[in-house]
Amino acid sequence: MLRRVENPDIRETVEDVEIAPDVVLHVATLRHARREGRTALYVHGSGTVGNHTIVERPSRWLIDQDVYDTVIMPDRRGCGASSPWTRKPTIRDQARDMKMLLDALDVEEQLDVLGLSTGGPIALTLAYLDDRIQLVGLMSSSPTLEQIAWPWNWLINIGLVPAAMKLMYRREIGKEEPEYIDYDFMYDWENPTRKERWEHFKEVLRHTPEERLDSVMYEFNATLDPANAEIPEEVRLDIPVLQVIGTEDETWGSEMPEKYRKRFSHLRRRQIPEADHGDAITRSDEFHRAFAEVVKLEREGNHMIPALGKLRAY
Repeated sequence: MLRRVENPDIRETVEDVEIAPDVVLHVATLRHARREGRTALYVHGSGTVGNHTIVERPSRWLIDQDVYDTVIMPDRRGCGASSPWTRKPTIRDQARDMKMLLDALDVEEQLDVLGLSTGGPIALTLAYLDDRIQLVGLMSSSPTLEQIAWPWNWLINIGLVPAAMKLMYRREIGKEEPEYIDYDFMYDWENPTRKERWEHFKEVLRHTPEERLDSVMYEFNATLDPANAEIPEEVRLDIPVLQVIGTEDETWGSEMPEKYRKRFSHLRRRQIPEADHGDAITRSDEFHRAFAEVVKLEREGNHMIPALGKLRAY
């Protein structure tokens, strides 16, 4: 379990940033009061009902552990308090949002980008589009959803999962008073079952304003679109790409397909034993300690990372 950091030197600011006409991203930024220079953009996951609070606790921890001095945490478009989608987005669309955000914030320095789950492909694509990105962190994520385990991939392909999910979205959304959800409590869960996670997801959906239904469905349909299930073909990176993923990840798959390894010339992977996708939250301390270790080795110029335990270098 990742403990909450109580460090008075870590200050938070919150603002709504216009990145394009009629498009606003809700952004929280954590800064250390007495340090500067090492900045990260952390892109949250959790599909259409997430927001930046999913990555706030680990962001505070990374600053407290002297990995970063500043972490920028936006609500992705369609999520939290940011503008809704008015069409089905691609991974490139979401990466462009992040690039426009950095422009609007007048970020000129080099920075890292981290992506949790769905945020990972967005982070990789942003790095391709933006020369400011010097390192990508994939937290419980991958360039592709192609490895979704059976029988889920089969149920998706025959249309059963999309049909059931669409029905559930329409049935649950907006049934309770609108509420901006603070996801921090999830880090204190102890061994939640899949059923408990699912019930929580439905509860969050009930607090999502009904007028967001179209936006939610646009992103949901984008997620299931085979053409949008992986990073764009042209994305190839020669900067460090650091992946931390569970050995039992049922969403992204625990292995990096060979064709993607060839597209990232500086790939480093750490696997967390017996961890599934949800453990990226409940065992977040293991995931982020592994990431912090590899980042520090990269900064020291140690590109031949020893294969200790589950640490693998390619």
